[in-house]
Amino acid sequence: MRVFARFIEKNGFEYRLDTLLQFGDSWDLLGNIVLANPGSAAPINKAENTTKKFWDKYRKNTQFNPNEWYEFKADSTMGYVEKLFSGFYTHKDKQILNGIIQLFNCFNVRNANLEAAIKDIDKYDETLAFSQNIESYFNDKPVYFGFSKAVLNNEKLKNIAKKIFDKTPQNLKPENIYNADFNQNKFYHLGYINRAYTCDRICRKCFISLL
Repeated sequence: MRVFARFIEKNGFEYRLDTLLQFGDSWDLLGNIVLANPGSAAPINKAENTTKKFWDKYRKNTQFNPNEWYEFKADSTMGYVEKLFSGFYTHKDKQILNGIIQLFNCFNVRNANLEAAIKDIDKYDETLAFSQNIESYFNDKPVYFGFSKAVLNNEKLKNIAKKIFDKTPQNLKPENIYNADFNQNKFYHLGYINRAYTCDRICRKCFISLL
């Protein structure tokens, strides 16, 4: 897996946006995932035009700035994304992924401690910190939502998560996981699913392959 993302520093805060997880050599979009925040994954070098091929195909109406793009070291959550989309949790033969999983977050501040980051929620640049209209980038590919309790327990972030979920076409939400009513869903974080899979504590409907 290779990881690319926009990385912006402004007024002492770091933002990671538009994360692309590349499996194999293909730049074709496989699916999407929306989580809480970027966590601690740090940039390791400049990516520049590496991701432009994907951008030109799937984000034609948005500006591409090569100076904002970096390659990142993968973190444990990204490994869980691979497990989810490859079918690891289904007990079936694991698929070999070849393409891009887009990883979005409701809250784009890079901080491993989400609750600490939320305490400064009124200090951030809103255009960078909070994801808006990302559902327009799903490109008719399946979406997993794992917002986490910290997002759902904060009114501002919950409203952002709800807008993303409600505006996502129903056919992109795996019907055996999600209720159409936002408030009727658990939105398990992948770390919880991974632990529960090991302990066999979550309903089998959560153990799916999205592809």
